[in-house]
Amino acid sequence: MDERGVSSAWSYVFGLPGNVHLGLDPAKLWAAWARGRAMSVDLFSGDWSFWDATSASVEDLRQSYRIPPLEPGDADLDDHDVDRNLFKRPGMPLPALSARGVTERPTA
Repeated sequence: MDERGVSSAWSYVFGLPGNVHLGLDPAKLWAAWARGRAMSVDLFSGDWSFWDATSASVEDLRQSYRIPPLEPGDADLDDHDVDRNLFKRPGMPLPALSARGVTERPTA
């Protein structure tokens, strides 16, 4: 799927009631997509082993998988630094902000 496919997907255009959003920055999504495509290893091939990779450092994996460096402008933002208006659907109010940060939310 490409950028056009994601932006025209039924769940984004028609299937979600209200002002629901994924909280994604499209430019950062496509930067991450490009970094993943540049990898020398296909994690979904069936030959890659998660457990074999657990003993390596993240830096070693980045180097051996040839993952391009992350540009600082493409890095994730803290919850409070996200411009929520970028995700607003015309005519729909933004949902209320949570008082808890992502790291404070339950995982299950």
